[in-house]
Amino acid sequence: MTRSRTLALALLAAGALGAPPAAAQGPTPVGVFFRLADPRFHTRFGAQADAVERSIADTVAVQLARRIGVVRFLANTAADYRLVLSIDRRDRASAGAFDERGIWARLESPDAPSAEIYWLGLRPADAATRPVGSAGNLRAEVATLLEHADLGLLKEKLLRNVPISHSALPWDRPVGWAIPLTHDDLCIQDMSVLRVASSVRQGAMSLARSYDAAVTGSFAVEPPVPAAARPFLRRVFTEPVDVAHRADSAAAP
Repeated sequence: MTRSRTLALALLAAGALGAPPAAAQGPTPVGVFFRLADPRFHTRFGAQADAVERSIADTVAVQLARRIGVVRFLANTAADYRLVLSIDRRDRASAGAFDERGIWARLESPDAPSAEIYWLGLRPADAATRPVGSAGNLRAEVATLLEHADLGLLKEKLLRNVPISHSALPWDRPVGWAIPLTHDDLCIQDMSVLRVASSVRQGAMSLARSYDAAVTGSFAVEPPVPAAARPFLRRVFTEPVDVAHRADSAAAP
């Protein structure tokens, strides 16, 4: 059974297993860019600054892909969703010589204002005047930082706003949603939790609903399979976490 709805599924918390297979093309692409926003770092490389930024963006995309599988990170690539990491002062209003430098992360998206966080410290205040070093050294420094970084803040504050899919198939036995992607596409396991943002048409009104949904297995239907369900077979199936939400979802027209 299907209903007329449009949905977006955004990451809330996923049990990522690692990088998705190279052949998987399903997850939402996120362009990854790197900027030497702090003048001290940018000036160090002069005319080579753009090449250094692109090189570090390559490293960042690889590091993130190893640990986050629900989206596809593409370095220096145009995409609707862009993750821009910048080396800059923690206090951008300061002009002092001994200010901490770190990594700012900004998510640019077509459907919401840009969001930005100060994510990781790179050079503490007592090391602020240390030489920037070569391009290779800086790239290695950023790679080491990301390899051990806590990704929770990045996922919770920014990446959760990237839709995993703009469509899904609502179902009523059991109540839930099938997503047109496999577990391997998203590199998630059962019991990973997604946020379902649903726009439900009720008469002349369009009602916004939001649910937490747990991945509970792969979608399967006893024959005969409805035509609308065929593209979702053997894809991820999710069910509302809250019992009240299950009843609400089942009752929605």
